Amino acid sequence: MKPSALETLTHITVKYIGVIASTSASYAAMAKRTNTNFFDFANALHDLQSVQGFIGASALHENDVLGSSVLSDLAVFVRWNQETPFASLIPRVEKLGAEKKGYGVPIPLELDSRRGLHMLRWLPAFPNMGKAVGKRRNGERVAG
Repeated sequence: MKPSALETLTHITVKYIGVIASTSASYAAMAKRTNTNFFDFANALHDLQSVQGFIGASALHENDVLGSSVLSDLAVFVRWNQETPFASLIPRVEKLGAEKKGYGVPIPLELDSRRGLHMLRWLPAFPNMGKAVGKRRNGERVAG
């Protein structure tokens, strides 16, 4: 049975997004970073478009990366298309402290005040072991 045109287009789109993600990750790894940024994404798009060719490709590394025709074409596409709304509203989370400035995920204030600055904001806090009492198999108690 042949796949439908929609299934084929979906498969190609998923593969394309996967290639962009892996190329972006390789650019980040070459720069000794674990997370990708916009410049990694832009360079990945340029690599994928270099096969087809685009205006300014020959002088890409001599000029500003953000002013390339690939990103300009992408911006035109985004402005041209209308946003398709979701079937239901996405619930909004009340933001706290640093989250109001856009720094990360919301964390309850009582947990956030105990965290050190070295802890990543998306990691859960360690449990309070001072009050915890556990049991072992043979019945002896362990105090924290």
